[in-house]
Amino acid sequence: MAITIKGSNFQFNLFNVYNQTNAEGEKTLPRAILNTKLPPSSILVLDSNEHHPLWDPLCPTTSQGAQPFIDWIEEQDLELLNTPGVGTFFRPHLSRETVLDLSLVTPDLASKATDWQTIPETGSDHYGLLFSIQTNADLVENPTNQPRFNTAKANWDTFNKELETAIQNSQTLQDMDQISDPRKADLMDLLLGNNTELEQQLEEIGKAITQAIQTAANKAIPITRLGPKPKAWWNKELTKLRQDTSHYRRIFKEKLETTAIHDAYLEKRDFLRARNTYNKAIKDAKRKHWNEFLEKEDPQSIYKAMAYTKDNKVERIPPIQGETSFDKKCQAFRNTLFPPPPITEAPTFTNYQEKRWDWPALSTTELERACSSQVKSSTQDQMQ
Repeated sequence: MAITIKGSNFQFNLFNVYNQTNAEGEKTLPRAILNTKLPPSSILVLDSNEHHPLWDPLCPTTSQGAQPFIDWIEEQDLELLNTPGVGTFFRPHLSRETVLDLSLVTPDLASKATDWQTIPETGSDHYGLLFSIQTNADLVENPTNQPRFNTAKANWDTFNKELETAIQNSQTLQDMDQISDPRKADLMDLLLGNNTELEQQLEEIGKAITQAIQTAANKAIPITRLGPKPKAWWNKELTKLRQDTSHYRRIFKEKLETTAIHDAYLEKRDFLRARNTYNKAIKDAKRKHWNEFLEKEDPQSIYKAMAYTKDNKVERIPPIQGETSFDKKCQAFRNTLFPPPPITEAPTFTNYQEKRWDWPALSTTELERACSSQVKSSTQDQMQ
């Protein structure tokens, strides 16, 4: 599998290869890889199915296809990201972890690849491989994916008590009574930026209220911890099963370090049971979640699906009108989108002369016609 990953100022190619044997007895590496040259900015991750001391110093023998593959790596000047000796594959019949899964990058990415590690908790006999590729993009945490308060687990009694205490301890909130009630003129002055004192007072009150709420929430509401790619289908049962699988795997591996594999039958049985239960629970949870999600027809599902595609990091907003801080950028937007309203000069009445109206006298006929009109309205006392 090959995909190209593009950004505003970066691009690299990702290749995923499984070195399996076809019907003619030929493996994928000599058939499709060893005669090609990787393009610049490329990442190659593969299940090599080859053993060699270069990535597994403890392997007793070297595979027949390992040396041609190493020669190809040297010709390409590729960089091996694996930590030699760190296992990536384990099955219960093995006496130790082996290294089959490899991560390679081209020279231009060698200095940008960091934090290579394995993830045994996938439930598979192949461990997950995790590493980072640094780009030139100035990335910051996505504000839409920030950790949030888990209000479903909030202790509201504690929250109310802590909020009351925080308000009592805030001098700014205790001095609110000293601020006079705002007039219409004050509102216009605030809009025009002519009353900096009142604006500063209101800003301090807003910050004090926010601080009081955050202080109470930190003590009464747990934080929702989101990983790099949170799984919508994950639940507490899977967390417990993953812990059990890791526990029995650790016991089984410790037993293998001191005894032969046939003497670790009970530990092997417990590990296999835990792993199979964990894998089946993951499949069931995925199937149930996505079936329920696809059956929904409410508009909220559209926005939830969009949220699944968002990353935890986004590129930093470039300078706006020369401003680089978040507050200054917001101020630049506000000044541009909401400029002060136009100011109209007040009229002068120095030479104003009131107009004199020459109304004709009301005749008796006009008065009788008005009083006898068929269009009548009732008053509060229903008199007509």
